[in-house]
Amino acid sequence: MKDKIEARQLKPHEVSVAALIAGFHELGLLNQAGVFQATQRAGKALAQYAKATGRKASSLLEAAQLLNQLTPLAVDVQFSGNEKELVVRINAETCKYCPKGVGGAELEGNLCPYPGLILGFLSEFLEGVKVKFYDRKPLRKVNGKFCEVSLERL
Repeated sequence: MKDKIEARQLKPHEVSVAALIAGFHELGLLNQAGVFQATQRAGKALAQYAKATGRKASSLLEAAQLLNQLTPLAVDVQFSGNEKELVVRINAETCKYCPKGVGGAELEGNLCPYPGLILGFLSEFLEGVKVKFYDRKPLRKVNGKFCEVSLERL
């Protein structure tokens, strides 16, 4: 655990959230669809917090960067895109809320909280935002090292 804490620069609340998601899954109470729905709600609440404390965002990129300022997603996270599309690429080895890497979940696939969290957050600032799905999944692995979430604005 000490190596994970150092490599990912983890805080106690990040470990708690990742372990909570993993625990709910192990009890059979949670799958990726459930995580997606629940984290959308969390993203909306976090955006409402941001607005109430005077923060603003007028583009996909600005909103995603604001989310990452409020609660860093990873040590190594990259954003790219334009007014209509956004790609969030997270180095899986430095992800702060990974139910597998941080929370210790034993599962095939993933329970990533980021697609829903990002969508919920961005949707509070901008209309018509949706996650692009890859083969019915809201996240894809790239080069075995990065997790990628893509969003678009209609």
